[in-house]
Amino acid sequence: MLFSILVPVYNVETYLPECLASIAGQDFDDYELILVDDGSTDRSGAMCDEYAASHTNTVVIHKENAGLISARRRGIAEAKGDYCLFCDSDDLYEAGAFRKIADVLGQHDIDLLLYNAFTYDGTNKAIFFEHCLPAGFVTDKTVLYDKLLLTYELNAMWLKAVRRELLDAERDYTPWYPCNFGEDLLQTMPMVMNAQKIYYLDQALYDYRDMAGMMHKYNARYYWSYQKINARVREYLSDITLADRDAKLAVHLLTAAYGGTTQMKYTREASARDDVRRIADDKEFREAYQVVRDAGYMNHFSTKQKLILSLLYARRIGLMSLILSVRGSN
Repeated sequence: MLFSILVPVYNVETYLPECLASIAGQDFDDYELILVDDGSTDRSGAMCDEYAASHTNTVVIHKENAGLISARRRGIAEAKGDYCLFCDSDDLYEAGAFRKIADVLGQHDIDLLLYNAFTYDGTNKAIFFEHCLPAGFVTDKTVLYDKLLLTYELNAMWLKAVRRELLDAERDYTPWYPCNFGEDLLQTMPMVMNAQKIYYLDQALYDYRDMAGMMHKYNARYYWSYQKINARVREYLSDITLADRDAKLAVHLLTAAYGGTTQMKYTREASARDDVRRIADDKEFREAYQVVRDAGYMNHFSTKQKLILSLLYARRIGLMSLILSVRGSN
């Protein structure tokens, strides 16, 4: 069996039928589909069972809710395919995606295949990132480490087909189960470190439904999830020679601080300002800001991002909140 398609499912009854239809409609059948129902409280779990009843290559796992990492790791543990692909249950695959991936894998000896995606709002599509790497084999992993830390272009698990043996199925991820933000990087970094042959296919094979995701709502845990994962990634990279490693890790943390702060626009809760003040007071945030500033890495942020981060560092929460309310959070 070539592929195990891993789909974590939690309360997505609105989007799940379209996701499953995009998989069933592929012109390729050498795969198993593993649906991991992470304790859904709507009809999502029942819909998984109904789909499996008419698709013999589908396995459904029902488990208590423990978060996205837990669901993905459970799927990885059950996988039997040579390669694993990842799909979020509110997203879709492009027609012919499996065939194109299989063709590339058949032509080359690849451990990790990366590809592009579209963003999708239910009607319109736009390319996720334009030509983020040259097409073909990645000969310098430093380029990938920089992409993973300085951008979000290749972090998502759903941008990858990975040889199953590289997914360290026996590794204990339970300390990170509460981290529903940044978990893609946590699981991607070991793949990149262990892969001998990495290939980039500069084609959009996946539709990321950006209006359905967790970034379009307020979550007080956003920054702290990234902070914990950033510490683990630092450990991963401790034995790797990477220029300006500390500055690049600091950029990644500041990006999370910006994201967690600008989510204020999605809530009227008075406690949100207190949450943001805690980010401003966080020792790791303050050290990261100083490292990025002193290392000359502030140019990795837009003018708007630099403004918000400087106000956060200066603890000017009221002014920052006013700017976000007037100008939005992009």
